[in-house]
Amino acid sequence: MNLINEKYESIVKADYTSRNKNQMFWVYNPVEADFFLKTCLIWQNIKTDTYEVKIGDDVISLPFNYYIVIGDYDSGLDCISPEEITGRKFQAFTFSNDIDENSWILEDIKVVGVREDIDFVIPFVKGIFPVALSDKRSVLVASSDCYNKIKDISMADLIRPMMSFQ
Repeated sequence: MNLINEKYESIVKADYTSRNKNQMFWVYNPVEADFFLKTCLIWQNIKTDTYEVKIGDDVISLPFNYYIVIGDYDSGLDCISPEEITGRKFQAFTFSNDIDENSWILEDIKVVGVREDIDFVIPFVKGIFPVALSDKRSVLVASSDCYNKIKDISMADLIRPMMSFQ
C-alpha cells in the first residue's frame, strides 16, 4: 500500500523505514473537499492479513480493516470493505497519481485473493489517502468507514483543481 508523495510519486516501504520523519503524503479532507500534504512523526509497522484487490488491470494488497472509496453513476460515492466486494460487482473511484481533476474514472473492482502476515508501514493518522495502483493511477482508501464524510460529495467534485508542486 503505497501512499503518494508531494511529487506525485509512490512512497515505497523503504522511504518509510528510513525514519524520514518529514516524508510528506497526500490526504483527502472531506470537510474541505480537497487534498492536502501531511507529514507524520509516528509510522506504524503492522503485520496483518490482507485482501488482494484487483482494480482495473492492477492488483494491490489492503489490510483486512481498510475501506475503499467506490462510485456509482446513479448513487454517487460510497466506502466499503473488500469483504463486502467479494462476489458482487462494484467500481472503484480511481484517478491519476497527479490528482488531476479530469482524470477520474470508475474501474471494476474485485477481490482476487487473501494473503496472511503481510508487513505494512502506515502513518499513525486517521484519514482518507490516495494509494497508488500503478505509476499512473490511484484509489482512495481509509482506515475506517468514511461514507458519512463523503456521502454529500459528488464524484465530479471529489477532485478539484489544485496548485501543482512540480
